[in-house]
Amino acid sequence: PKTAWLSDPSWENHPKIWAHVSSAIEQRTYPYYDYKTSTLDIEGMISTLRMDGSRGDIIVLQACAHNPTGLELSRESWERIGQVCEEKGIFPIFDSA
Repeated sequence: PKTAWLSDPSWENHPKIWAHVSSAIEQRTYPYYDYKTSTLDIEGMISTLRMDGSRGDIIVLQACAHNPTGLELSRESWERIGQVCEEKGIFPIFDSA
């Protein structure tokens, strides 16, 4: 992929993995955690991917117990993310610990 989308914040190994795969892959972040409210920033995530995501990009999603926040996505959030991935042609990669 040209771009790998990682959550902000993300597990510290995610950027290392993509750097190891290829230094040519641009690493970008999407909002995941709202630091002011200590909640999921699903609106920021969706709007960032809609605005800046491109066909052929990948997005790394943690299937459960997001590291380091511990926040879980609701069924509605998963559906919205899936819709954006389908619309934009973004390929999801799931990290399931």
